[in-house]
Amino acid sequence: MNIEDYKVPDGFITRKMSSDIKKVMKEHQSKDNSEDGSIDKETAVDIAIAIMKCGQESYFEKPTFYCISYRLDVDAYFVEIGQENGINVVGGLSTKLVISKKDGTLLAIWTS
Repeated sequence: MNIEDYKVPDGFITRKMSSDIKKVMKEHQSKDNSEDGSIDKETAVDIAIAIMKCGQESYFEKPTFYCISYRLDVDAYFVEIGQENGINVVGGLSTKLVISKKDGTLLAIWTS
């Protein structure tokens, strides 16, 4: 899987999204003991949720799930978020977000 195929296009990050991401980073910074500024899994998930909420606030009114994994080759967290209907994912679709461990930047996003 090559994240270059799903790289975030220029202009994708809105002002609101950027502001929400900064808020998440600031909240976690006070809890984080990392000296190099890198983020942890919890911060990556919160960044992904903040991004998904922009323009889709009602998305989280339904039960949702998330999965997270770390890929060393790209030094990033892969966060998958989808809606559940009690048994499986609604419509079989979920959104995948790739968040840089180094600084919390959204590197790639796609729905499948």
